Amino acid sequence: MGTVMDGRGFPSPPAQFALVDGRRLAFRELGAGDPAILIHGLGGRATNWTDLMHALPLHSHAIDLPGFGHSDPTPAPPTIKDFVDAVESFIEQQLGGRAVHLFGNSLGGVVAIDLAARRPDLVRSLTLVSPALPAYRLTRTNYAVPVVALPRIGDRLLARWQRASVEQRVAGTLSVNFADPAHVHPVRREELLDETRRRDQDDHAASTYLGSARSLMLSYLRPRSADPWHRLRGIDAPLLVIYGRRDQLVDPLAAHRITRERPGAMVGIIMGTAHVSQIEAPLEVARLWRERMA
Repeated sequence: MGTVMDGRGFPSPPAQFALVDGRRLAFRELGAGDPAILIHGLGGRATNWTDLMHALPLHSHAIDLPGFGHSDPTPAPPTIKDFVDAVESFIEQQLGGRAVHLFGNSLGGVVAIDLAARRPDLVRSLTLVSPALPAYRLTRTNYAVPVVALPRIGDRLLARWQRASVEQRVAGTLSVNFADPAHVHPVRREELLDETRRRDQDDHAASTYLGSARSLMLSYLRPRSADPWHRLRGIDAPLLVIYGRRDQLVDPLAAHRITRERPGAMVGIIMGTAHVSQIEAPLEVARLWRERMA
């Protein structure tokens, strides 16, 4: 598996740190050009974007959301608002408030939508990869996050999950998020193993995950005027939304609703990917981005 032909397996840039709202926020920086901010999903980290950062003609900053990766946790279990506040402050402090190309995957897609709705002046374009927009039809595979978000039940399920070995948990994560776990580049697999071992030493890991999952589910229950779909309709920035055809967590058929809700948006479905197309097919995601943003 090479790093040239398929654009995968590049080493991640070193973690850097910025003091944002009194806490350390970790980020990875790469490239040159217009500034970009990339926001990972639930349970993710900045290195989820490494290969795409290599493929984009941008000065990219992939952020570890508070409590994830190497970033300090929030005082209480985090909410989507906490994440939006952190990204907004990072752009203001580290990038001088310049408008950025904003990317979000899964939960990070909801964070990106909320930020673009709150601060349109900070967002030059919006790219969403399998965004976790509200969906009210449970399927065989998308029930996991709603169940984990339940009080007490989620705590017990997560405690049981954490009793499994690191290798078992990584295998489970890959099987849910990737179309073909055997196709995961060894560099990305090793990063996930190392990160899982490191997270086991973080006292805040469980509360961060559960708080994030619960805040995501609560975003689905917002009043209609504030839910993520409504906010997406009001965003004027150029919009690209990408789904993986084999996604088990987000229904790729939501692409049809995107075209109804946001005329003029570009929607792409990548046949051979699942929930993290930016890791599985970074060159294709970059090609779609260039096509839309040209």
